[in-house]
Amino acid sequence: MLLVFVTACWSSSQPAAANPPTTPEPVASSRAFRPRPTMSCGRTISGMLDKMRAELVGIPEATIDEMVDSAIESCGQMGWSADLLACYDGAAGSTDLERCQPLMTAEQTEDFTRRMMDIVSRMNQLPPPPPTP
Repeated sequence: MLLVFVTACWSSSQPAAANPPTTPEPVASSRAFRPRPTMSCGRTISGMLDKMRAELVGIPEATIDEMVDSAIESCGQMGWSADLLACYDGAAGSTDLERCQPLMTAEQTEDFTRRMMDIVSRMNQLPPPPPTP
């Protein structure tokens, strides 16, 4: 690589004239690029679930799956910070998980809580009565 660079710098031939582009290339605004956490939402949420599994006894697996999917969606859409994900990853149990809560913004907390409450409220609803013959 160094040899190619040195040869190009000390070449005796003249470089070809470059034609400037007729239209400038579009430039994305700095807001278009959101830094992505190094840890994935899916891996972190799955790890949280593993740590809380004992507390979820009696909750149907389909409901747990819905909670996990909703939490992953909240994490991605609300842009949970790398610090928050690292805190959840490093937590040993539910007590440690609670210590991570202050790392969420008010908007993230509101979104996550609303999503979980929607799922829990549906879980607590009685199923509709069977149709009468």
